[in-house]
Amino acid sequence: MPDSTATSRVTLIAQRDGGEVSAELAFAAGALRLMGRDVSPLLVDFSSTESAVAEAVASGQGDVLIVSTLEGREMDLLLASRARAATRGKVVLAGDALSRCPLFPGALDSGVAQASAITTTALAPFFSSTSAHRSGPERIGADFTALGGASLLRRTLGGSFFGEVGEIPILATRPARDRVSPVAELARFEAPLNVETVLLPAPALSTLRDLADDGRSVAFWDRDLPDALWPLVEACGARELGISVRLAPDRALPERLSVLRSYGVTRIVMDCDAHSEQRLPGSIGSAEDIARAASCVHGLNMEVGVFLVAGLPGETTRIMQARIDFLRAARIDRVRVVPFEPTGGTPAWHACIALGVWPPIGELWNREVYRPIRQPEAARDMWTEIESTALHYLAEVDVVYRGKR
Repeated sequence: MPDSTATSRVTLIAQRDGGEVSAELAFAAGALRLMGRDVSPLLVDFSSTESAVAEAVASGQGDVLIVSTLEGREMDLLLASRARAATRGKVVLAGDALSRCPLFPGALDSGVAQASAITTTALAPFFSSTSAHRSGPERIGADFTALGGASLLRRTLGGSFFGEVGEIPILATRPARDRVSPVAELARFEAPLNVETVLLPAPALSTLRDLADDGRSVAFWDRDLPDALWPLVEACGARELGISVRLAPDRALPERLSVLRSYGVTRIVMDCDAHSEQRLPGSIGSAEDIARAASCVHGLNMEVGVFLVAGLPGETTRIMQARIDFLRAARIDRVRVVPFEPTGGTPAWHACIALGVWPPIGELWNREVYRPIRQPEAARDMWTEIESTALHYLAEVDVVYRGKR
């Protein structure tokens, strides 16, 4: 392993996919900050050139940390190879996906290390100047300031649920990897570990502390915020900012919602990641489930936001239309259409392989061209029809919402 240079800077590399930043990327920045390192983020996509990546790494004159996902693994391996050639510092590939689906022997270039968890314990051997770094994962906050801070809030694709400027992201937990969302794009809101971890209040609210003056609202990224962490919601309410909280539909009950409303919550967000004819492991909400919960949410004068996952196994245009009919009748306020791709190494991922719909045909590294699951019995243009149906509904909801503002 090459020696690190004298600089404290670490080039933090990740692929853009869906939103601009991910939870694991933010926690990686937080871990590096705890170890006294300066972070230089480098977000890449399909249009990034190899020379630009190499120049950015070389100009940093230090170490490199690449936050990896299984969905973009081929590109991550290429990034690691180019980084290794561009710097004398350490190059580390890290992320929970390395635990969920380990690399095959020889996948990494010589001199590139890997860490299967984004914690100070896992990263300290490469990036800490002390021989032992004692900081549990509950002490690591998601550092969005290093990833753009106030400028990130001004970009609609920075990290907002529904493309709204000024939305401050907050994470209060890190889920166990067997509970991560089965939908790859939604899993980017999570930074899983081997066991569920609850952050201490100060790290959890560090983003609010750093960016409150630049924000209009806050959004808890946690997929299903536990009741025990609601004091954090109340602390946000004291700032008189709009608050979005994600809940599983079966937990959106009147007594819970009433408490959240009293804390200042203005929007409940739910994942519509299932349909009635086939349900993947780890999914938490169908359109019917959400429609039932929506009446309670609206009754307390809160908005309902939905992540509508399109192209689920077994889905047809008819099924998507039926899902939309339930949501339309429930008067959903905000919608984000999320193309389905199984989160790497999860039970849903393995289920899709067993169903014969995964992996897709073609180069997996091409992250700008969405590759739906394979459903040989469906018409060739079925995916396009499903997505178009969902996007038409999104536009319909957006027009109504903007008319109320």
